[in-house]
Amino acid sequence: MTSSVDRPNHNWNRNPQVVVMVKEEEEEKEEEEEEEKEEEEEEKEEEEEEKEEEEEEEEEKEKETVDRSKARQRPATSSRLPKKPLDFQVRVHVIEARKLIGGQLNATVKVVCGGDIKESATKKGSNNPYWDQMLYFHFKDHPQAVFDKVLEIKVLNAKVVMKDALIGSFKMDVGTVYDEPEHCFIHKWLLLTDPNDPSAGAKGYLKVSINVIGPGDDPKPSPSTSSQENVDIESNLLRPSGVSLQAGSMVVRIFRAEDMPQMDPGYFEGVKKFLHVGTVQKELVDPYCTVNFAGHTGKTPVIWNEQDPIWNHQLNLGIRFPSMCERIRFQIKDKDKLGADDYIGTCFLNLSEISASGEDGYLPTFGPCFINVYGSPREFSDLPDKYDHLNKGLIPGVSYRGRVMVEVDVTLGELPATKQEPIKTSDLERATSFLRRWNYKLYAALDSATAVQPVDAAVEFEISIGNYGNKLDTNALPQASTTQPTNPVYDGNAFYFLPWMDTKPCVVVDSMWEDCTYRIEALNMLLFTLDRLVSIFMSIPPYTSTVSVHPSIHLHCECPSLHTPPL
Repeated sequence: MTSSVDRPNHNWNRNPQVVVMVKEEEEEKEEEEEEEKEEEEEEKEEEEEEKEEEEEEEEEKEKETVDRSKARQRPATSSRLPKKPLDFQVRVHVIEARKLIGGQLNATVKVVCGGDIKESATKKGSNNPYWDQMLYFHFKDHPQAVFDKVLEIKVLNAKVVMKDALIGSFKMDVGTVYDEPEHCFIHKWLLLTDPNDPSAGAKGYLKVSINVIGPGDDPKPSPSTSSQENVDIESNLLRPSGVSLQAGSMVVRIFRAEDMPQMDPGYFEGVKKFLHVGTVQKELVDPYCTVNFAGHTGKTPVIWNEQDPIWNHQLNLGIRFPSMCERIRFQIKDKDKLGADDYIGTCFLNLSEISASGEDGYLPTFGPCFINVYGSPREFSDLPDKYDHLNKGLIPGVSYRGRVMVEVDVTLGELPATKQEPIKTSDLERATSFLRRWNYKLYAALDSATAVQPVDAAVEFEISIGNYGNKLDTNALPQASTTQPTNPVYDGNAFYFLPWMDTKPCVVVDSMWEDCTYRIEALNMLLFTLDRLVSIFMSIPPYTSTVSVHPSIHLHCECPSLHTPPL
């Protein structure tokens, strides 16, 4: 009898299936162990990558704090505050935006500060919306924690169904504002960019005032918008890092002006004429012209006692392009030796009308051409002009007060070396070819005059073009520009009418203007060709009932508004 230890085990040989199953289990265990090892290695790699990312983020934050501390060289503004939780208020005054990129915008401003979100009202259908809305943020925290909060200002295109589309944004920290004098930015323009692609350029401009009010601080009131008209906008522009504007030169050539009204009283001229002493000055106006664009200004010399001054002066304005300003302002003033200078009139030149954006666009280019100047009624009075605000261009003028011949040209690359200089002879010769004039007659027939206010005197109507036909201006030649004086008749209700009946009054006004028919003829030839092509295309049977033509496609004989004689 043998023991169990010495007894050989013959079961393995007797059942080969058991051997196969054991081998399979061992292989499965090995595979599982290998998979577990691979998973562990992947987890370790992910943990290492996360640690590296966290280290990089910490390094970036440290760099930002170092950069911020370096930027804050102003002594002890924030360090004077106690190191304990304090009350702070951030006020963001959203004023207006300009040149927002896109069409049919419903612009709204969303401000994010320290996790709090405030949103302005939505302005529909405008690329230059105006809000004038205040947004408030309140914090109670340690000063350094408040100063490290990021202030992000976004301009969005609000949509009803879909998510609001981002137009552009601007970021800064609260500490940047607090380190400014009086802890505020007042009427600053923010250059909006795409945060994912800052190199894509400006997406628009937003005007804001930002106040950070801490313990014991008094908020600085925001000045009125009208007081900011002559501020240098380009130097008042905040740009994100990595975004730059291209330097350039705007050349404004001012050749001459015509039909300036009387601006000075003629007391001394009457005395001279009575005593036969000295030379009587007929034209009592001393005009000069000023130009304003993006806060840059320039002016021509004063021409004394001249109704039709000839300056031939060139102004070179240093600009940054693309500019956020929409128009160039021309103002003609009268020089006074004793008091403040008087405004004769104001006119504007919109950049959107003389330039185009995009790959096929071009820089602002205009002239040489006359621009009409409008303002208050041109009849002179010794009393102060109660409609002087019309001459300043605050609202559109109602009366023709002259015109000025200008030329505008923009070049990029360098800022101008000189701010002003006389116009070159070659430019004068080129502009002279545009001064050839032709005689034009204006015929007008008046059909009826109703709803006339009650008056005790006879009523007459005057029709003038420019200063031609103006009977009240002594410098204008007399013409048959008025109807016959007629007494109004009561209409039985509340107003009066002029009883012209079958006899309709007619007026005729002679005038002299530059020949601009070549512009009209070229335009009409293009429109006529377009009209023929459209008519041929619509005559094709498959498209006769399906093709619709845009209503703006038509033949007309109109002259651009800047080149037409003034009415």
